[in-house]
Amino acid sequence: MRRMLLAPCIAAALASALVAAEPNRVAHTDAKLGISFPATLGGLTFTTVKTFSRPEHGYSLRYTGKDLTKADVYIYNNGIAEIPTGCDNAIVAHEANSVRRVLDTMEARGSYANLKHLGRGVAPEKGRIRFLWSRSEYAQGEGSTFAGMRVSDTLLTGFAGNFIKVRYTDKKANSKQGAGGVSQFALELGQLLGKADDARRAAARKEVLDAIKAFREDPLSKEGLAAGRTIIVFAEASDDVMVTIGLHTCPWLREKEYKHGTTLLVAYVAGNVRVQLQKAVARNHTYEGVLQVIETYGQLRAKKATEPVKPVEDWIKLQKAGGLKEHIESELKEAASQPAPPAKTD
Repeated sequence: MRRMLLAPCIAAALASALVAAEPNRVAHTDAKLGISFPATLGGLTFTTVKTFSRPEHGYSLRYTGKDLTKADVYIYNNGIAEIPTGCDNAIVAHEANSVRRVLDTMEARGSYANLKHLGRGVAPEKGRIRFLWSRSEYAQGEGSTFAGMRVSDTLLTGFAGNFIKVRYTDKKANSKQGAGGVSQFALELGQLLGKADDARRAAARKEVLDAIKAFREDPLSKEGLAAGRTIIVFAEASDDVMVTIGLHTCPWLREKEYKHGTTLLVAYVAGNVRVQLQKAVARNHTYEGVLQVIETYGQLRAKKATEPVKPVEDWIKLQKAGGLKEHIESELKEAASQPAPPAKTD
């Protein structure tokens, strides 16, 4: 079989043609994020992936269309430890403002001319994963293959500890925000991220339910201790649960430092989280958390791993008398009626 020797421009065109012939083909997979970027997205065709030298700058994917239309998708974290998923948070808003200022800097350097900021908002109109959107127009500096005005749309959101940013650029004469334009690109990318987020959340829920099972079997075993860490991390990070912790829910914390008092705290969180995931409703369940504390406390006492803990002993007496749930509900109402502490001032 003879080899084909192709000029770079012809090779690129052939690659694009092959991608177009297989629209469902995966162009790039990010196993860490759980995303498989498709060969076509928003009517544009994947062409290249670029990895930047600094890890915090991540990598980018380029999708192209006809007549200079292109969309660059950037995945990066800028060295920020925790970036929430979605666009409705201060971290993503701050990054969006920084991106907008970059365009002003490019104009000051002479790379862009006649820069105008045209508008901003959120796109798409509906969807669980949406983007902060902004639009600008400008002319490219000297040396550009196209001297006319361009329109550049920026889309930005957070996903799994990263920023997902899109620069969608087109000739001003071709620019539109309808089907096949930036709106369609935002819609399809948002759906892609939404499916990946569903899969990540399902995996996290399974992992924590397995951890709760291991913790309940033996909270002091190697597996139980590791499970406890998994449970606490999940409760702090997940939007699927809401756990209220205070001295009225974990009263032993205000008395003294009991041996394995932290284990009882994990037990409260585990019982609370478990019922929320079973019911698929993110609502605090103090009573079920208390029941798990009693169960775990019994295991600790059976192994003589802790001294008597008076608040838990009191709960056990109320449970035997049939008044535990009513007592817990009364405690919660009293705690809710207490005025919030005054805010600290300098």
